[in-house]
Amino acid sequence: MRTLLILLAVTAGCTSDKDDTDDTSGGDDTAVDDTATEDDTATEDDTATDDTSVEWTTLTFDIDGSWEGTTLSLTWLLPADTPLEGDVIASVEVSAASQDIEVPTPPAADLFELDPNQFPNLLWAFYVPTLHVDADSDGERSGDETYVAAGLPWAVYLDGDVPQQLLLLGLRNGWNAVQLDFEGGPPTVYGIDAIPLPATLWPVEELTIGGTYDGEIDVSTMGLIVLPTTAFEGNPPSSVIHDGPLGESWSVTASGEPPSDHFDPNGEFPGAIEIPLAYIDADASGGYSDGDVPSYAACHSETQAAVMVWVPGPTELFSAVILSAGGSTVGWSAGASDGGEGLVTLTEAEANALSIHGGCALE
Repeated sequence: MRTLLILLAVTAGCTSDKDDTDDTSGGDDTAVDDTATEDDTATEDDTATDDTSVEWTTLTFDIDGSWEGTTLSLTWLLPADTPLEGDVIASVEVSAASQDIEVPTPPAADLFELDPNQFPNLLWAFYVPTLHVDADSDGERSGDETYVAAGLPWAVYLDGDVPQQLLLLGLRNGWNAVQLDFEGGPPTVYGIDAIPLPATLWPVEELTIGGTYDGEIDVSTMGLIVLPTTAFEGNPPSSVIHDGPLGESWSVTASGEPPSDHFDPNGEFPGAIEIPLAYIDADASGGYSDGDVPSYAACHSETQAAVMVWVPGPTELFSAVILSAGGSTVGWSAGASDGGEGLVTLTEAEANALSIHGGCALE
């Protein structure tokens, strides 16, 4: 979220109503009742009202990570207080790690004034490059098809008087590739023939955590269960990821998407959080049952209770941008309480060096 807040600050001068941007073009009101719909790729005929004004430019994206079965798209986004998603201006089936895409001159409706005071007579348009799993091979993201990449260098189109400070950064009229420095420094400008696009949103399908039992209760009387947080909110799960005897050393593996009743029914968190807990197996049944007593959590750094987190692949553009900008993991990851309401992400080594003991309890 920090990333987007800084981006919003940079773009604070722009309008949040895309339809109003037509008046900023400085030209006649020719732009376009037939601009591509949200899922349509723009064509030469519907990009501008005068076909002779359309110029096509080749952008090349260098994909880092898996790309098989995906489609590369460029989607207009206005990063205002309420981010506004627009149309896909171009898309192509990915066939190589270095992928070309032909993009037209943007429609007038996509152009807006970023800051009339600092950059007078200069219109901008921002497009987020994404990869999505194109299961039906129709070139459009639809249904449950997920984004697996949302690039931080964006395709940026400029039209107008480019001031000297932007020229010195390498920006110019036409298509550019720009990544803002979200620590407040100058932006990074890439050549449009080598725009990095890390495919970081593929889901991690399996996670193993583990460690040792260091408690005082006889381990032979203990069991280990992994419960979703929904179980503590009056919603007992139909099944659990793990339930069985606890040993001096232990491990738990989660694979694939958790059952649907493990997800927050209120939608406050889009995924599932699973908590490993040691319990006293009072009836010696070898599994958790009524009367068994949850006793200890599994901890990182003595008192930080560990959890297993599942985040589903994003199906909305803004969610994909947030996850990518925050460096978040999609699918399974391990975390631990940060002492407040948040979590710190654990490395693989940390996730397999946990300790179950009497000083480790859920907060």
